[in-house]
Amino acid sequence: MSRGPLAARQGNMLVVYSPQGQALPLGTLKRDALSILGPGALVEGVGQGWIGGAALLSSQLRWVTLLGVVGVGLVALAAALNCLAEVLRFARSIAPVSVVSGSRRVYVTVAAWTLAVPLCVAAALGAVSAVWVTLPYTTPPRNGELPPQMLTASVATLCALAVLVAGLAALSAVRESRHWRPRHD
Repeated sequence: MSRGPLAARQGNMLVVYSPQGQALPLGTLKRDALSILGPGALVEGVGQGWIGGAALLSSQLRWVTLLGVVGVGLVALAAALNCLAEVLRFARSIAPVSVVSGSRRVYVTVAAWTLAVPLCVAAALGAVSAVWVTLPYTTPPRNGELPPQMLTASVATLCALAVLVAGLAALSAVRESRHWRPRHD
């Protein structure tokens, strides 16, 4: 280890190491360097800048994943409620079909094809696009990750939401059709 006064010079680098290969007291070295060289001194372990940058990127990727899942959930909820409103809006117009056919399954079929199927397809396409968008961050040399369990759980939750909303739409439409009577002119 070098001993003696150090002069502060712009752009110089001082490498301190132990010939025995032992870990140096980084806290003490930082304190001494700051007291001698001033607040402009940067003291770090070898590779610490690279490791810190990679750790920062990794933590940022986790936030992106979390906020992406929350955003997709909110958009899916808005889409489901919008589709539910549409099914309820035209439930009156398909009421004669259920009365003439004698079956309330018409509403279940309409709700499934107008709500559940499109929303489940959207969830699957969303998972594919999530993988595609995060691919630059999850392939080497980057060390980000898109957990497959989270992706599967998101798609399953969105599909369950779609089926739930379709079921609610079908029940509401059946309730609405009970009030329909043919007009006698």
